[in-house]
Amino acid sequence: MGVPGRDKIVDWFPALEISDKKYEKLVKRWNKSVIVRMLGRPISYRLLCDRIAYMWNPKGKYSIVDLDDDCFLVKFTEEGDYLRALLDGPWVIQGSYSLVQPWTPNYLRGANDLTAVAAWVRFPGMPLHLYHKSVLRRLAALLGHLLKIDYNTCSKKRGKFARIAVELDLTKPLVPFVYVKGKRQKVEYEGLPRICYVCGLYGHVQEECLNKENSRSHSMNEKEKGDEQH
Repeated sequence: MGVPGRDKIVDWFPALEISDKKYEKLVKRWNKSVIVRMLGRPISYRLLCDRIAYMWNPKGKYSIVDLDDDCFLVKFTEEGDYLRALLDGPWVIQGSYSLVQPWTPNYLRGANDLTAVAAWVRFPGMPLHLYHKSVLRRLAALLGHLLKIDYNTCSKKRGKFARIAVELDLTKPLVPFVYVKGKRQKVEYEGLPRICYVCGLYGHVQEECLNKENSRSHSMNEKEKGDEQH
């Protein structure tokens, strides 16, 4: 008879098995949580508690957990409080910016790399008749996970661009364009200035891209092949 929690051996070590259904329940409990990281000097747990109560003024209950990598986890019960923390920044505490990112099951304590972020995304010049929730939800799914649709987009009060808030996976390239009904539609990311449109990754610009030479060589090879065919 197997021992609970030790029903499998991997590489000679006991392994804990968790069913997909149980794992989903465990993750769901933390869905409305954010990771707060100070850009600059660290701050104390007490100071952060005071500042969050003042800056975010949460309407529902929330809890703050101090992690061992100078980061904090803030768990909300209300969706509105969660979205305000993510989208209404930037937030400044004692002269230093605080980076607020959505918590994900893949978050690793002690890792300083930014892997997920909530950002407003614009679709400039998109035809007004496409300003519909069903279309915007499908566009969001092409980029990440939809968090919110801008009210002015829903009500069609502004026609310069459609605007949605999306949780982006920064381990994957960000796309500068999508195609809507066969036509190319530009995508703009608010608050993410360091995007490389060579490799599509966040954190550096085109001039700093390590893949630039590879991309240039690939483009030249493709051009040479095309010339040979003609």
